[in-house]
Amino acid sequence: MKKALFILNPSSGSQDFWKDVEAVIGCLVLNEIINHADVVYTEKKYDAREAARGLRRGQYDVVVAVGGDGTVSDVINGIIKGKSGIPVAVLPCGTSNAFAQALDLPFGKEDFCCMLRDFRIMDIDVGRINGEYFVGTLAGGIAGEISARAASTTKAILGKKAYFFEALRAFPKQFFQSMKLYFDSEEFTAKTDTMMFYISNAGGIAGNKRLFKNSTMNDGVLNAAVFEKTSPIKFAMDFSRFLRGKNMDRSKVRCFSTKKIKIKSLAGSGIFLAWDGDVAGSLPVEVECVSKAARIVVPNKAF
Repeated sequence: MKKALFILNPSSGSQDFWKDVEAVIGCLVLNEIINHADVVYTEKKYDAREAARGLRRGQYDVVVAVGGDGTVSDVINGIIKGKSGIPVAVLPCGTSNAFAQALDLPFGKEDFCCMLRDFRIMDIDVGRINGEYFVGTLAGGIAGEISARAASTTKAILGKKAYFFEALRAFPKQFFQSMKLYFDSEEFTAKTDTMMFYISNAGGIAGNKRLFKNSTMNDGVLNAAVFEKTSPIKFAMDFSRFLRGKNMDRSKVRCFSTKKIKIKSLAGSGIFLAWDGDVAGSLPVEVECVSKAARIVVPNKAF
C-alpha cells in the first residue's frame, strides 16, 4: 500500500468536485491501494508549487494533483525543483484539462482508482523557459491575449466558455496587429510579422492531439507553430486547418519540432506569454525541451 499527498486547487473548474475527491480517497483506502492520505489546499498562486517543492525523496509514494493544467504545472514544477522524484498522478478537475487529455488520463473516479492500483509510471518531457517549466503549451500573440483576459474568476464562472468569450473580444482588435519577432532555432530562424505562436510539449492545443500527429510527451522535442501575418479570412482558414491537423504547406503557418528555440521582440516589450493555462512572463525567452524530467502515473493503455 502507498502513502499519498493530495494537492487540491479549490478554484479549479466549476468548484463542485469536493464529493468526487472524497469518493476517490475513500475508494483508494477501502481497496487498500493507499493506507495514508494527506491533503493540502491551495489558497493563492504557486501554493501547489511550494507544497510540492518542499517534499523529500521517499516522503510519499505519489502526489495527486487535483485541479486543471495550472495546478498540474505547479505540482510538476515543485517536484522537479525540489528534486524529490516523486511520481505525480492527475485527477482532472480544471477548465480545459489539456494535459490529462494529451496522456489519455482517466476522468472517472473508478478508472482513476484503477490507475493508482496498477501504478504504471511514464517519464515525460517538460519545456523549460527562463528557469521555469511547462508541461503543455506556451503561447504568445492572440492566444496569449485570450489567456491573459480569461482571469481565474471568469474561468471559474464560465469554464471553457471564458476562452471563447475572450476570443470574441480579442480577435477584432488583434486581426489588425502583428508582432515583429525573431525566432532562432536549428529548424527555423527568421524575422517575421507574427499574429501568434504556439510551442507545445503535448503535441496539441487544448487537448487536440491531431496537431503534430506523431508527437509524444517523451520524444525529446517541442512542437512549434508560427502564424505569420495574413488577412483575417486567410488566418481563420489556416487556423481551422491547423486545428484539424490538415496539411499546412500552402498556409502562412510554419510548423516544426525543435529541442531549443529563442524568441525575442524586434519592436519593444509588452508581449505577454501564457503557458499551462496561466500568464507568466513576456518576451524575450529561451525555450528548451528537458527530456524525461517528470514521472507521471498513467493508465495501462498508455503503454
